[in-house]
Amino acid sequence: MAKARSTDALLLLCLIILIAAALTWIIPAGHYERSYNEQTGLTQVIPGSFSNSPAQPVGPWGVLLAIPKGLVAAADIVFFVLIGGAALTVIEITGAMGGVLNSLTRRFASRPLLILPIVSSLFIFGGASYGMYEEILAFIPLLCVLMRRLGMSGTMAVAVSLGSASVAATFSPFNTFHLGISQALAEVPLFSAATFRSVVFVIAMGAWLAYIMWRGRKMQRAASADDLITREAAMPDATPPAADLLHVSRQVVVLTYQYGILAANLLSPTGGAMLAMLTLAGVSLTTWWKFVLPIFLVLTTISGIAIVVAMRIGLQ
Repeated sequence: MAKARSTDALLLLCLIILIAAALTWIIPAGHYERSYNEQTGLTQVIPGSFSNSPAQPVGPWGVLLAIPKGLVAAADIVFFVLIGGAALTVIEITGAMGGVLNSLTRRFASRPLLILPIVSSLFIFGGASYGMYEEILAFIPLLCVLMRRLGMSGTMAVAVSLGSASVAATFSPFNTFHLGISQALAEVPLFSAATFRSVVFVIAMGAWLAYIMWRGRKMQRAASADDLITREAAMPDATPPAADLLHVSRQVVVLTYQYGILAANLLSPTGGAMLAMLTLAGVSLTTWWKFVLPIFLVLTTISGIAIVVAMRIGLQ
């Protein structure tokens, strides 16, 4: 039987660059005029004011420059990976990493699956509070070793860290990063509609934790069958987003922006930090997509229902 081939992340990135460049020759450039309404205190789009702007299509030279420019823009992440890897090497030499892992595995030897929600809670807090993301890189090697000792794969190490933080950041009622940007652009009070977001947050996080517990149990069963336990494994713009023209509440626009980030954090092959974490964990992009796609669809459904409910109740 032919061996399944994994998706090449670099090839995907190059294809996305080519498609984006081609679209600059097809999609006409333009903009809406905006005015400040002194009665409401909001900046609003003027209906019928759309006008074309001079086109600036990207040619072959611009395509070639896109990659080095992207590397320069992500220099802080590249540097963080190098420094984080060096720091973890020093910690591992001291034996501290092994001590922590041994302590966790002994404490939860009878119920090892409980480690998943415990570890996830740390990243849930970071994601919900300030949108924790790139910093997770430093924890991936440690988590990979821990998951292998529990009979799970590196995919679960990425799930409890990157996945938990991303889902928490997406549905958080008090994310200082995402809400700080989107609600300011929508000109609505910071952390407004927190009660509604809190309800959706509890539902979404419950679904996520239940999913990783279920997948963890399946991984352990597979590990027992194959004796894997003893083996070593090799921001979008908010446009007050157009909402006025469609007669949609700006609070709903903020929800749409916030929930839409989930796909960028969990699935997008252009996420440099995500690709770095998968590489450190020894997980292919295809394997990660297969793992996370079912729960992504569930969370997307929850997001859609939440947006519809928000529109129905006139969330402000």
